[in-house]
Amino acid sequence: LEENILRAKSIRNEQASYENASGILNNENGLLDQLYSLESALMQASNDETLQDQLEQVRNIIANIKGVEKAISTGLNKTISESEFNELLQQKSNIDALVKKHRVLTLEELEVKRETIGERIFLLENKDEELARLNELRELLLVELDDLGDDLHVLRKSASKQIEKTLSEYLVRVDLPKARLELSWNLTSFGKFGKYLPELLFAANPGSNMQPLSKVASGGEQSRVKLALKAVLGRDSGLSTQLFDEIDTGISGSTAEKIGILMKEMSANQQIISITHLPQVAAKGDVHLLVSKSQGVNSTTSNVVPLSLKEREQEIARMLSGENISQAAKKQAKTLLNAQ
Repeated sequence: LEENILRAKSIRNEQASYENASGILNNENGLLDQLYSLESALMQASNDETLQDQLEQVRNIIANIKGVEKAISTGLNKTISESEFNELLQQKSNIDALVKKHRVLTLEELEVKRETIGERIFLLENKDEELARLNELRELLLVELDDLGDDLHVLRKSASKQIEKTLSEYLVRVDLPKARLELSWNLTSFGKFGKYLPELLFAANPGSNMQPLSKVASGGEQSRVKLALKAVLGRDSGLSTQLFDEIDTGISGSTAEKIGILMKEMSANQQIISITHLPQVAAKGDVHLLVSKSQGVNSTTSNVVPLSLKEREQEIARMLSGENISQAAKKQAKTLLNAQ
């Protein structure tokens, strides 16, 4: 369009020049009229041989001017009307307005916008048919989704039996020898985890009814079950590291010792980082990092310091007896560290 407008402007400018040139040649008393008059006058004096050469030159000039006149006539035929020119300008104005309205930069982007709007108009004009098509597709997808959900549920139920069996073995390891644990699958709405969600059912003692773990287990029991579950799943998960943030809360004594032993065994296959307040667990680590906080006027800073063997003995003794460390606590700390 820009090129057409430039071409039209050029033609209009040339048109004026052609018209001016045509007037010079063809108007009354124009150049051709005067040349014809000159030719006629020379012809009347044809008896004068000295003018014959000049007459021939005038006739050659007339022939050349006729050639120029023909070229001018051709140029005059390359016309563009005022209405055609105004139509081109109006088209450009309309496009500029659309570019501004739709906030695009190029005609290509405007064309993409036009196609998008066209598709939306088509959908609106054919909304009933499109809605019917989408509903049909939705039903097909729901059937497929339902089948996939059932297939996934079958696989999970099969795997959960093995998990339950292995969990029972690990419950003994965390000092819950009589406890029972089952995975119950509850039908729910479709989600990214399928259409069945698992729930852990727990009974701490023989004869007790299986109930949701979160409702019947104590804090210490929940901590031990979580550790057992992480130990089972961690074997095949491919995780290089597991972080336990006070997973041993509510545990003490011989149970804490068993928890530490289990974490130690788990660390043979993956890195285990345990944030703990239990000396029995801390003593089982290959590395002991002391975490402390210091408060300034406007900020709190966390400090992490690796401990030497001597410093570990001191810190574990403090964990056993508090700030006033006794000789008995120091002796027990050495015993715990030597038991690795």
